[in-house]
Amino acid sequence: MPRLDNPKHERFAQLVATGKALGPAYSEVYGPKKGARQMGSKLLSDIDIKQRVAEIQSKTEGKAVLTIAQKREFLRRVVVTPIGQVDEESDLCQAAEYSDTGRKFKMPDKLRAIELDAKLAGEFTEKVEIKSDGLLELLQAIRGGKAK
Repeated sequence: MPRLDNPKHERFAQLVATGKALGPAYSEVYGPKKGARQMGSKLLSDIDIKQRVAEIQSKTEGKAVLTIAQKREFLRRVVVTPIGQVDEESDLCQAAEYSDTGRKFKMPDKLRAIELDAKLAGEFTEKVEIKSDGLLELLQAIRGGKAK
């Protein structure tokens, strides 16, 4: 099946196929809305979108691509695993140092893991500042030179 004609439907299908929940996927494509999970569910009931999701999933099956669920599981393990349970064989071990006095293991930052998980879950958005030069002047011109 080729890409969907509607770019928003295609993006939604890609997000769902890689493991993003319906509500956050819908909100990412259409903007935050009340009832996004229900609207995402309704969108996924479209047969073309459902088939496209299945096709994308079958293409990525067995490849080195991590789903969002797999990424979130790794981040969860970073947060809940005590450093005492990490050794040089653990996938959570970033570095190991050995000395006469003992050994030292480094693991990923727990606060950063929480932040990344919140972003993947759609719970966290970056602050965007929009600046517009001349906007006040344009409004004044429209109002006949009266600024409020």
